[in-house]
Amino acid sequence: MIRASVHGRFQPFHNGHLGYIEAALRRADHLYIGLTRVLTEPGIGGDLAPHRLRMRDNPFTYYQRCAIIQAALDSEGVDRSRWSVGPFPIEAPDRLPEFWPTEGLCLTTIVDAWNEEKVRVLRSHGYEVEILDVAPSDRIRTGTAVREGLRMGGDAWKSWTPEGAWPLLERWRGRLGAG
Repeated sequence: MIRASVHGRFQPFHNGHLGYIEAALRRADHLYIGLTRVLTEPGIGGDLAPHRLRMRDNPFTYYQRCAIIQAALDSEGVDRSRWSVGPFPIEAPDRLPEFWPTEGLCLTTIVDAWNEEKVRVLRSHGYEVEILDVAPSDRIRTGTAVREGLRMGGDAWKSWTPEGAWPLLERWRGRLGAG
């Protein structure tokens, strides 16, 4: 049985993340969906990824992100026995083995320089990393775009996120503040 992990902030989970999960599930029998940016104490992660620390860019709590991912994957019919969600504190790489074993396979995509840095960090801490080939889609937007769409109001963000996530995103959109 192949067990692998994927990881991300998922702020919030969107169609690009869904494509990432689907590609990873083609490679693994069971997938650990690791949430990064779970350690929020001041100073943690600032040296590794200071651009990812702003509260405005991390409006959803760990609990909310878990619930959004679960709702999205349930609505897409992804068998719950094939995945689990938990912490993956890449912002404190020395602590990663507390959450995902170093002999565990890490699957990722490369969409920007930060992804390349994560691959370097994971490999330097003893993880095997495979890069997934995920086809781009016109339905994919960045988390930044989804957050801004939610802040602006209207429904444009719905075309960028799995339908199952909509009720929770609507419920918690107030955490994002006005646009």
